Amino acid sequence: MLSQSTVALAAFGYLLFLFALAFYGDRRRSQGRSLIANPYIYTLSLAVYCTSWTFYGSVGKAATQGMVFLSTYLGPTLGAFAWWFVARKILRVCKENNLTTLSDFLALRFGKSSFLGALATVGVLLAIIPYIGLQLKSVSDTFTILVHRNVAVLGRANILQDTAFYVALILVIFGILFGARHLDPTERHEGMVAAVAFESLVKLLAFLSIGVLVSWVLFSGWGDLFGRISRHQDFSRLPYLNTNPLNTFMLFLVESLLAMGAIILLPRQFHMTVVENTEERHLLTAMWLLPLYFFLINLFVAPIAFGGLLLGLPQMQADTFVLRLPLEHGYPFLALLAFLGGLSASTAMVAVASITVSTMLLNTLIMPSALRLHLADHLSPHLLLIKRLGILIVILLGYGSYRLIGVSMMLVDMGHIAFCGVVQLAPAVLGALYWREANKNGAIAGISIGFALWAYTLVLPPMVESGWLPTSILTSGPWGFPWLKPTSLFGLIGLDNLSHAFFWSMTSNILVFVCVSVLTRPDSEEEEQSGRFVDIFIGEAGRRREKRFTYLPSLDQLTQFMAKFINPQKAAEARQQFLDENKNREEEWGDQEKMQLAEFVERTIAGSIGPAAARIIMDGYLSSVGSRMEEVFDLFGRITSSLEESQEQLKRRVAELSVLYEAARKLTSSLYMPELMEGVLDLLVNRLGVERCAVRLLDGDGFLRIKSSRNLSPMAMEISIKPDMRPLLGQCLLTPQVISVADSSIVWDRLQGLYEEEPMASFVMAPIATETVSLGVLTAASNQKGFFAKEHVEFFQSLAGQLGLAVRSAQMVAHHIRNPLVAIGGFAHRLAKKLPPGSITQKYAEIIIKEAERLEKMVGDIVETTVVAIPREEESDINQVVRGALGIMKEAFEKKQIKLRVNLADGLSPLTMDVGNLKRALLQLIANALEALPSGGSLEVVTAQSPDGYVQIQIIDNGKGIPAAILPHIFDAFFSTKPAGPGLGLPIVHKIISQHGGQVSIASEENVGTTATVKLPIAKYA
Repeated sequence: MLSQSTVALAAFGYLLFLFALAFYGDRRRSQGRSLIANPYIYTLSLAVYCTSWTFYGSVGKAATQGMVFLSTYLGPTLGAFAWWFVARKILRVCKENNLTTLSDFLALRFGKSSFLGALATVGVLLAIIPYIGLQLKSVSDTFTILVHRNVAVLGRANILQDTAFYVALILVIFGILFGARHLDPTERHEGMVAAVAFESLVKLLAFLSIGVLVSWVLFSGWGDLFGRISRHQDFSRLPYLNTNPLNTFMLFLVESLLAMGAIILLPRQFHMTVVENTEERHLLTAMWLLPLYFFLINLFVAPIAFGGLLLGLPQMQADTFVLRLPLEHGYPFLALLAFLGGLSASTAMVAVASITVSTMLLNTLIMPSALRLHLADHLSPHLLLIKRLGILIVILLGYGSYRLIGVSMMLVDMGHIAFCGVVQLAPAVLGALYWREANKNGAIAGISIGFALWAYTLVLPPMVESGWLPTSILTSGPWGFPWLKPTSLFGLIGLDNLSHAFFWSMTSNILVFVCVSVLTRPDSEEEEQSGRFVDIFIGEAGRRREKRFTYLPSLDQLTQFMAKFINPQKAAEARQQFLDENKNREEEWGDQEKMQLAEFVERTIAGSIGPAAARIIMDGYLSSVGSRMEEVFDLFGRITSSLEESQEQLKRRVAELSVLYEAARKLTSSLYMPELMEGVLDLLVNRLGVERCAVRLLDGDGFLRIKSSRNLSPMAMEISIKPDMRPLLGQCLLTPQVISVADSSIVWDRLQGLYEEEPMASFVMAPIATETVSLGVLTAASNQKGFFAKEHVEFFQSLAGQLGLAVRSAQMVAHHIRNPLVAIGGFAHRLAKKLPPGSITQKYAEIIIKEAERLEKMVGDIVETTVVAIPREEESDINQVVRGALGIMKEAFEKKQIKLRVNLADGLSPLTMDVGNLKRALLQLIANALEALPSGGSLEVVTAQSPDGYVQIQIIDNGKGIPAAILPHIFDAFFSTKPAGPGLGLPIVHKIISQHGGQVSIASEENVGTTATVKLPIAKYA
């Protein structure tokens, strides 16, 4: 047994350390060096979910009901898989609108309804206050056990001698100092978060220590523990589910569902998950790390519970096993560590919950009521004091409920009642996020019926059992109507109380919410907000109707207005933030900027007083200065707005027009598609400042593949995608429509087919298409968020359209010229076989066949130029490529009796190349040399490494040579000295070598011979 002074000193010292840690966290934030801006601190702060319920109550439940306690942690673990879609969506909405509580979230979504916000607050308050009381009860009981080894009877305990009373007062001070030091529209409290994260570590360490003591000191391991419990006559069925009415599969499922919702909807969880989040991506870490924390802290729950039962501790006092086991077996200081762990679990919950609920009270009850009573002007200077009083009231109400509840309930029972209460908000929250037709009437009706049935079926029975109400309510039903009994409503029997209450409250809640929403229409405010919530990840969330203010106060006036609700320093910071986001000077602002300013001011003060009150106050203020908002339908207003474009916007448009003109000139000057595509991409990079861009075309297999790009890794060339509507790339192609994304992080899950580094901060996609056919996609990206404005949509539509016409022209050559030639050749073959051999008509048929084949080859060469892509590069040995090309030509050399000499240098540096394309170029050069050689001529192929950083390949023949007048034109497209040649062989060679960063040259002298030299860089990307 420990002395009272020792335990009190340890508890006080521990709480004092938490104060110091919280102060240090706040100080670091003021210095601009956040202590909590990492995913691990964030995850540990979310472990505030593990209250004294986890620390003491889970052991109590395991000792009385068995393994069903796991449901409370299995639910959040399974739900964690959806956090990136649900929690992140809530987080994004709240950050963009400065929302700090769940009631504010619902009020804003459903038409800024103050009544709905108040309803949600009252329901949550009724659910949470007794839960706070139970945390204080656990502190008082465990303190008494450590000092006296028994639990004091509340009726006999004086308040001034009650440990819980002093803990409550300390937590009031903590909450005021670190949760209500000033009114902040972001409502972030870094010092408190640091303290809560530290407490999460302490309670985990303490619980693991007790678990190790019980498992391997008091017993001989888990095998011994579980073996003895399975053989015990009274407890053998505890390790199993569905063995009695207290651990049925139905109860396990219901508790899992409740926990899945509570991990986000409990006030403290919503605050930690949303308000205290510094970076959305921290959720990704929390999705795996928080379930791991749950696993560790529950690892020894069953061993501690079973160990206490086997050692003879009373089953109905199982909540205290964590303390009694070390205390009664000679480990008092380990019991003291366990007490500090439980103290951490309780105080963290009470501190965060009191701060959050006090904010809900201020935003949705106090301020709206003050506005209706015309007291807002009197209250606004005292908002901070009101919030501090709210913290005091919430904690004292919790303490009062603790004094009333006494020992009538175990921790777990009260926890489940609170869970079921807050989960009544789940249908409205999910509807707010995913259902446009959900409206205020449906949400109010659903939440009202849900809370009413929750109170009737789950809160009322314990009150009757505690003697506060007549027992006849449970035995024969109110007024003698048995079908109204709270535990078997409308004759539903066979379910435990929690499952029964969950069924009636949630079923009624959902049905009423859906039916009323379907049967009633939302107002215009709700329609606008529904788009912003449902489509929060799609840039412009819902297109607003054009509106403007007849008169709007100046920015200085609005800054002074904000300072009434947040301190002047915060108001000045908010003013600067708005100016940073809007680059134009105030005198240049048009209707759009003024609308943005009004919304920004409203959002800023909403962070301190809630959206419903902020809307009323903002409307009242604007009305008092003669400002009102009106719909804009007049043509003159639209023309005036368009004429107010800034000089910077006009410059951009001029640049776009010049790019379109230059692109049109390039696309009509050549048939060589790789050159055309690269010309367009060069214009985007050099003239518009685009940092990365690419052209993708559909191949013969229906896959989108990159044909040309700028500033992308060679690896990007390997990526292909089969178009469908889910990825943005497929949506752009199949719709077809231009897709402009101002912030690529919000559509991270729809970027399939794009190389990882390609989207950057913002990007745009434009379909390469004609009026009837989709051919590919043009993409462009910038490192600046919001780089591509709405005006860019028309520009990229035009540019991609021009590119589509060029691509389609090349394809038309293939389909409309080659196919008839194939048919002509085929019919000529059949005709030649039926004509008399040696006849003049047969000779004519053979001429048709020969000419058709010649034209088909020419068309093939032309079409071939449209598919020469940027090389798919790999590191390879150039000598191997040369040997491969010579091997292909072996029979041709032998047929013409060519004397071949091959001199390949050893030890050449490997090159980065497209082996297939490079071999194709060498074959063309060798074939040209072979054509120029007479029978018995000589051909030499040489490779060497030059000192200027190149590998050189030379193809030397002693053929007839090339006239000097022709040499300057040999790389021109369609230039040929052959009567039957299309003149595309050497242009293709030149393009392939250029794409490799190399050079190709031809030196020739008539009747002496020709030397073709190819130089390729050793380190192309050095």
